[in-house]
Amino acid sequence: LRSPSDPGSATSASPTRSAPSALSQPQYYTAATQTLVLPTSVAPSKSQHMRSFSFAPTSAQVAQAKAVPGLAIPTPTLPLVAILSQSFAHSLKVLTLTNRRMDPSFSLPSLDSAEGSGPFLPCLEELSLEGCSLGNTVPVSRSTDGSSDLASSRKNEPLLPLIAKLSPSLRTLDLSYNTLKSEALDKDTLADLILASDPNDSLNRTSRKGLRHLRLRGNRITELDGFQGLAEMFKGNRDVPTWKLEELDLRDNEVGKLPAEIGLLPLDVFLVDGNVYVFRAGSST
Repeated sequence: LRSPSDPGSATSASPTRSAPSALSQPQYYTAATQTLVLPTSVAPSKSQHMRSFSFAPTSAQVAQAKAVPGLAIPTPTLPLVAILSQSFAHSLKVLTLTNRRMDPSFSLPSLDSAEGSGPFLPCLEELSLEGCSLGNTVPVSRSTDGSSDLASSRKNEPLLPLIAKLSPSLRTLDLSYNTLKSEALDKDTLADLILASDPNDSLNRTSRKGLRHLRLRGNRITELDGFQGLAEMFKGNRDVPTWKLEELDLRDNEVGKLPAEIGLLPLDVFLVDGNVYVFRAGSST
């Protein structure tokens, strides 16, 4: 896995009418691979007094605006409302939102709208939120347009359940270098995020394919109780059809103990280097 790339220049808020057009530009969207890559954005420097901070465009932004007049990217880390307005939204396969730290929030459709409860991107297979300063919860604004108004009403919502609603086809999730803690990784949340739909559950209306790659490197995880709970599914039963996970990356966290049950998980790749456990026990995977 790579380390987070150097953050680029910040992007500024844009009028609702221009945001959808910006996302469809070839520097962001690649039709051949159905991939959308949004530019990095920098958070305000801690050394700056907040009264002096401004969202005025940088020289790089001005140059970009001249090259593509009237177009800009909304500031939220995940500007889902603007993405859903695109013609490619329902066929999008890869969404890369690396180092979007200027405004670590999600902009989602209103709960009163047809798409308000998700799933939002039905064909999305890979989502990267690496280095976005995301914790256990994320500020969420819900609207019916592409507005990224920083003063709009926001409510903190659990991050992982929101991602679980994002796409039933998600296969790769990269949350490396954020600030997730163990409390966000309880058994039920992990089950909803990782496991595929039970083919024998006739009441399950959403057909989930199941995660294959979960990358949590460089967070603040200290306990693996949730994963230990999932591992109990394999006690005396190695055939669990809802389990698809092949790779689990927990490097560079603060895990102090590796439960023995974790060894039951049928993983091709299990990475734990850089944890308290590794240094204390002198072992690695």
